Amino acid sequence: MVGRVCPRHGYRGRPLNSVVSGAQGSGARINHVANPEMIVARNFAEIQRELSELSPEQRAKLALALVESLEPEDEGDIAEAWRLEVEQRYERYKRGEIQAIPGDEVFARVRSRLG
Repeated sequence: MVGRVCPRHGYRGRPLNSVVSGAQGSGARINHVANPEMIVARNFAEIQRELSELSPEQRAKLALALVESLEPEDEGDIAEAWRLEVEQRYERYKRGEIQAIPGDEVFARVRSRLG
């Protein structure tokens, strides 16, 4: 991948086994690393050690933030769409336009389709 832009750092022409040293904006330079997996593992171990020193409440907040960072950005739109769909289905149910299906029956149907 030499010559391509690194998606994380944006450097051109550097092999993927290069890492950035120095703080961002401090004239950081790229150093060649023989085994980048070792750097990641070492950094992960350091981060894990530091995080273990946080209080349970702080770790819980961090865990939630990490999980939320993995969710799609447009999830608010998805959640809103589902909220509207649920409201519409419930209104149709109350008007007698649709009937409810017991959960056991729904799951039995799903199990039979999945085999």
